[in-house]
This record gives sequence, structure tokens and C-alpha cells, in this order.
Amino acid sequence: LKQDGVTTAVANAAKGGSPMEVILTLTATTHGASSMTLAPCEDPSTNADCLRKVVPFVFTFLDPDAVRVTDFFPLSEYVSGRTEIDVKVKNLPTGLVKAQVILNFGASNATCSNIDNATGVLTFKIPTEPTATAGKVSLRLHLLASGRTFHLPKTFDYLEKKAAAITSVSPS
Repeated sequence: LKQDGVTTAVANAAKGGSPMEVILTLTATTHGASSMTLAPCEDPSTNADCLRKVVPFVFTFLDPDAVRVTDFFPLSEYVSGRTEIDVKVKNLPTGLVKAQVILNFGASNATCSNIDNATGVLTFKIPTEPTATAGKVSLRLHLLASGRTFHLPKTFDYLEKKAAAITSVSPS
């Protein structure tokens, strides 16, 4: 493994097999992107066969103290909305006020209905999709007091509303 030009041996690496899984424990003293290469030999420049097998990649070390959205649930809802969605935030800032936290659903916003500082969970009511159109939406969390915006790690899916149907009549 070569991280930012420095070679490090990979301990307990399995030999052979395809595909092969390699589990790495990476450390960094600062956050940010780090260019890396993984090769099946210590010095690929001296071995043409090994050089062909070099895998370059970039790994981003996150700031452990930075605020970031880690997840949300549910991942989808009918276009009629009106159910709750929970957004999980790591390192949730203290002193947040519900009125100053907005979750943007593209054409609509939802205001925060609950802040759980202990778990870092923000709760919102999913807005009705204004055009009743099913599809994927990129969500953004706005913390108005700080002016910061966070893109959620996945897209939200508005589902087509099911037509009403009579499933039973009683008494018959």
C-alpha cells in the first residue's frame, strides 16, 4: 500500500484468489483526500507483472468533529407525504432551534418538528409533492443559524399514490 507516496506493508494479506478482498485500517493525522495505490508486491516499479496489477484510488479522511448527515429514514413515501422522516446527524450543533432547521425536498421544504440532541436525530414531516409526480429527489438539510447546507447521502423516492379501492363490504 502506498499512501501519499509512502509505502506501507499490508499485514496479514491473503494470497491469491480472484476476486480478492483486502481489508485495510488506514490512519491519518489530518482530514482530506489521500491518494493511494495497492499492489501485490512491495515495489511495483521493479516488477512489470506487479506494475500491471497496481490499483490506484483516493480515500477521503473525514474530520471526526465535523457536522455531517449520516442517514435518514424512510427512504421513500407516497407523493401525498405527511408522514415523518428522521435525519441522523453526527456532531449535531448545540443550541439548534426547530424553526431554524429546514429539510429541502427540491420544490418543497419541511420544518423540523423535533430535535433529539442525545441521538442526533432531527424529525420532519414529509411534504406533499407539489405536482404529485413520483420520482427521486435530492434532499438538503439547511441549518439557518450557521448558513450551512448538507446534502443527504442518498436520494429520497416519492412513490406514485395508489388508487383507492374497495377491498371488502360488511355485512354482505
